[in-house]
Amino acid sequence: MSNDQNVSAESGVERDDPPVLANSPNHKPSPFKLTVSNKPGDLVISSPSSKTPKSTNPISNRRKFGKKNGSPQGEGEANSPTSDSNENLSPTQLPSVPVHFLAEAYSPSTHPLLEAAQVGNLRQVNSILEQYPSSIHATDRTKSTALHLSAEAGFVRVVNALLENGADCNAVDGEGCTAHLRAATNGKTDVLYQLTEFGSEPLNKANTQGSTPLHKAAAFGHVDTVEALVNLGADLAARTSDLCSPLHHAASQGQSKVAKKLVELGGYIKAVDIDGAQPLHHAAILGDLRTIASLVDLGADLHAKDHYGRTPIFYAAMKGQCNALVKLASLGAEVEAVADDGSTLMHCAAHGNHTAAIKAIAELGVSVHTASSVDGSYPMHWAAYEFSLSGWVPPPSPTSGRCGALWQGHQSSVVVLLELGASVASSTISGCTPLHAAAGGNSFDSRNLRTAEYIIQLGADVNIKDRSGCTPLHWASSKGSAIVTQGLIKAGADVHVATPEKITALHRACSRGHLHAARVLISEGSKINARTANGSTPLLQAAYAGHTDVVEQLLTVDADFTLGLRQGGGTPMHFAAAAGQVAVLVALFKAGCDVNALAQDRSTPLHWAAAQPNLDAIVALSVLKADFGAEAADGSTPLHWAAAKGNASAVGLLVQCGSQVNTTNFIGGSPLHVATAAASVDVINLLVHLGAQTTSADQHGGTALHWAALKGNIEAVRALKKRGSDVTAVATDGSTPLHWSACKGHMEICNLLINLGADCSATCYDEYNSAASRWASEMGHEEVSNYLMQLAVNAEKQKRRVRL
Repeated sequence: MSNDQNVSAESGVERDDPPVLANSPNHKPSPFKLTVSNKPGDLVISSPSSKTPKSTNPISNRRKFGKKNGSPQGEGEANSPTSDSNENLSPTQLPSVPVHFLAEAYSPSTHPLLEAAQVGNLRQVNSILEQYPSSIHATDRTKSTALHLSAEAGFVRVVNALLENGADCNAVDGEGCTAHLRAATNGKTDVLYQLTEFGSEPLNKANTQGSTPLHKAAAFGHVDTVEALVNLGADLAARTSDLCSPLHHAASQGQSKVAKKLVELGGYIKAVDIDGAQPLHHAAILGDLRTIASLVDLGADLHAKDHYGRTPIFYAAMKGQCNALVKLASLGAEVEAVADDGSTLMHCAAHGNHTAAIKAIAELGVSVHTASSVDGSYPMHWAAYEFSLSGWVPPPSPTSGRCGALWQGHQSSVVVLLELGASVASSTISGCTPLHAAAGGNSFDSRNLRTAEYIIQLGADVNIKDRSGCTPLHWASSKGSAIVTQGLIKAGADVHVATPEKITALHRACSRGHLHAARVLISEGSKINARTANGSTPLLQAAYAGHTDVVEQLLTVDADFTLGLRQGGGTPMHFAAAAGQVAVLVALFKAGCDVNALAQDRSTPLHWAAAQPNLDAIVALSVLKADFGAEAADGSTPLHWAAAKGNASAVGLLVQCGSQVNTTNFIGGSPLHVATAAASVDVINLLVHLGAQTTSADQHGGTALHWAALKGNIEAVRALKKRGSDVTAVATDGSTPLHWSACKGHMEICNLLINLGADCSATCYDEYNSAASRWASEMGHEEVSNYLMQLAVNAEKQKRRVRL
């Protein structure tokens, strides 16, 4: 067979009439046209002489996995690249090529070498490489090389030519796939042998998901390829990012023959993934009976538990695989098993609303009345929650069985529960009834409404409260369903009902930003300025949460923006500033809210923004002309509040916007004093840089260094000393920073001050002329007192020696 012959795109059969590439000088308009078939993902090639389009599905020539018409497809039948199925192609027919090959082949932006490689044109490949050797490294937009494309299609001779011309078998595409991996995915065994001759390292090289060639071959059911890979050195124990082995992949795709071959080759049938699930668990999810039976015959453990105590039969129940449930039970699986969270098979099936599985489990003898041994929840509670394979643990305060079904709008479950005698008045441990669950359900609004109306028709109280005092209207408002909210009100729900904390349905809607539900409640007469037990209004809650549209809606109906909390007195403007809700601040300002509104401690919104701090809110308040010198009840300014929180960015911004760096509160403390107490070295350095005076004293004569020593902030002491603070500075009573540190028992600070030059013999102006040691002793810090006294004695001895 000569090198100037071509290979069929799908079968590998040589062709003497290779297709002419679009960019070739000999190119002529093709009589063929590409169209999209009715089957998603398929292209068809048709010609004037062809009545029946030829499918070019990407997986038409690879092993399909899964089922079709109830039976697995292509298990273990490797497609040989030397097949002669297309040997008699007519000159008017093109070879069948994967769809992305065709898309690239007809794209003018594709490199000619890639076009030739992906359709198996060996002569063109050799010609291009002879003229342009460097093109061997060309890639398309998916970072695929010519080697990737030809290996995936199974063109052995093209692959060989590329490798002999320097193609890199370690090169990866955009998804981290090597040519080995792409060949394995399509079951191109001969290509794998060819590639391995030029490098075996890629045999175990994983893509970005952690899948190796063996994982891919196993998942797609290529038995011969799997065996070849293992013989070539592929790792049977290779794991993906979720710790799945090739055997897990085979089991999860129903590839029973591959699973058997892997075990025969040494694969570990009890390998566990990231959740502790074994291959049998994965097979149970798919529900493939042959794979389940095969794994059990090969030694899989029917009683093996994952990290949550669930056996394979639990996985079948979770996915509603009725036949798998029966099969596993017949093989000996324990149907009365209980998971770590106390759930049974019935819990798992009910959670997924698998009514057929529920019936199957019941026929196996599992009771629907068995409660969880952990939280007391019944199977139907679990229908209320979203399911997670990695978790499976329901959230706190579960709903009752009937509630669970209604939560997701599972009407079929409702009918079944009614047949079993469930009551519309049943409640959970938190007092939730089926009507609560329907009102706050996760289903479509219309379905929730129909379910709620149905329950009300059966006699449910529309204003019934759960144990927190919430009615179904609270639940609907919290969920934000305007349709259900409106329907409940029409059915008699009272919009004024409040919980013991005085929370109304309007509070719930506004705090969660549900504008449409809030509009319904407002139009039906809800009290706009209703206050909770702590004084919070719907407007305040919406402002704090940043729901600007709800805030604007409330302001249009004259919500009172001056009402604040009963304790603290913060208004909506204060809370919006604290939360950094700039748009809300602007909306409130436009409505007439005072930008310098006072809380009970006379703090302004700017104080609250500075304390958090929220720089965007500070800037917004500056634009709105907030007073940067405003004083709270203790005389502190917003700069004091920012310094106390130790935020240098807020301090710098406030000073830039006009705050005075040496302003003092009512006890004479400056922002620098406050910063030293907070031990913020960055703020200390910044304030001094901005002009703060280190010698500034409070009303007792204490400097910033006194405050730092009193608080025991050693880093602040060091920073102030570097900035020029005097360690011998005296307050109005003659005390030094050493006195203030000693009275609090800060041994480390005392030692530092001594080393920095403090005089341990210095006395204050009291009747005893007390030294720092006396202050320490009076406060019960004997260790510090003794240390300072000893230093004083030693210092006195040294002085005497000097005199002599």
